[in-house]
Amino acid sequence: MFLTTVATNSALQNGVLYTFSTIAQALGGIVALLSAFILYRFQSLDATMWDDSEKLKSIWTHDAELLPYDWQRASGNYAHVIREIEVRLGKMKGDSGVRYPYSATQRSLLGRLERSVEFHRFISNRFKRTLVVSGGVLIGSVVAIPFADMLSGCVVWAWIVMIAGVLAFAVCIILYGFLIRAVLGMATFESKQVASLISW
Repeated sequence: MFLTTVATNSALQNGVLYTFSTIAQALGGIVALLSAFILYRFQSLDATMWDDSEKLKSIWTHDAELLPYDWQRASGNYAHVIREIEVRLGKMKGDSGVRYPYSATQRSLLGRLERSVEFHRFISNRFKRTLVVSGGVLIGSVVAIPFADMLSGCVVWAWIVMIAGVLAFAVCIILYGFLIRAVLGMATFESKQVASLISW
């Protein structure tokens, strides 16, 4: 009886250790790969926004007026870049008071820039939420490892904690799937925007 109890406790202790050490290692590796993938996609999107905002500089006639605009571009604050463009468009009037039209290409560029900024914000928010959940599960897994010996003394609690860890890991995997799907949608979004711009 005593040997059976010892064997059971040892098996539970090993189970807790293996479960949470595996979760911690797997999450650490997945988060690192996912972060690199997201950052790469952000660089691609940032390059698109930089190019579009560069082409939209043509709505200004004097270089001195571009200083606030170029400052916002250099800071990567494209929401403010859009505001600068909208302010400039509101001032595009000639001496006769007639508003200057801007071309179809410029309208397309501005529309793509606005959608890119919105998409960037959407992916950033989803990525942050995913990192918060992953960080919580990762910390919980690391904290649970030293208590493996204590948990092995109670079969019910040991199983509850292990199942909770596995479920939390599954939630993280699901969140990663949604995030990757959204980022792949960003690639489709970019290709469609390029095609629409070429069609003008």
